[in-house]
Amino acid sequence: MSAEDAIDEAIREFAKSSGVDGVVTGWVAIAATVSHDGEEDTSGIMTIYPHGSMPWHTALGIVEAARIRMHADFAAADER
Repeated sequence: MSAEDAIDEAIREFAKSSGVDGVVTGWVAIAATVSHDGEEDTSGIMTIYPHGSMPWHTALGIVEAARIRMHADFAAADER
């Protein structure tokens, strides 16, 4: 099994076990990275797509929807 297939399977299982009502129609995994060359640190972002790629408009739609949801969740938590 490829790493992308394992991530896909894990995301679908997580959704199912979390009680998500519906089916996973797409996903984008994003990870922060840092490298150390002995003198300075360099940070970056690693993006993983199902099967290695995804149309840009689909990926950006998923990421933007997640960004909006995260902002709303954090704002709601601040109001409590």
